Amino acid sequence: MKQKEIRDLTERKLKNGLIVLLKEKPLRKITVKELCESASVNRTTFYKYYGSPYDLFDSIADEFFEGIAKVHIKAMQVDDLKENLTNAYSFMEEHREVMLTLYRNLPANQFLVRYAAIPEVVQALNGGMEGNIDQEARTVYFVCGTMPLLVKWLEQENRRSPEKEAEFIMSIVFSARKSR
Repeated sequence: MKQKEIRDLTERKLKNGLIVLLKEKPLRKITVKELCESASVNRTTFYKYYGSPYDLFDSIADEFFEGIAKVHIKAMQVDDLKENLTNAYSFMEEHREVMLTLYRNLPANQFLVRYAAIPEVVQALNGGMEGNIDQEARTVYFVCGTMPLLVKWLEQENRRSPEKEAEFIMSIVFSARKSR
């Protein structure tokens, strides 16, 4: 196996190990020793890549938010809100464990703040929207209003498809706009 493949496999094992442990206890109570045991990785190897479980957690978060930004970049080429949301929700469903872990473990709404601050999210969610409303404010409103619904959707075993969830979210958002 090549060095890069070994590194990628080791990092994946560590990330998966941390996600498993975060289901049991908060990040501040997770030790490097138990993380290494969970991931079947040597402590020396852990420290080769990360300084602490917090660094590993930040790496997981960065990877997730970079991935969601890429999804929105692709969606902007189409300029279709439903397709954009469907693609974003498909990504979230595919990375369900990571997303739920981040949502539950980032401090005080940092998941929402970080998600709403991604420039591609702002642009994608405001594409084709009318009005003189500040795009950043509209994005924060949309993300903060819909994220608890998405988390509830992801927690369900028998959940509707990402496309159906996008339709559901759009029906709520646009029915609220019509009722004014």
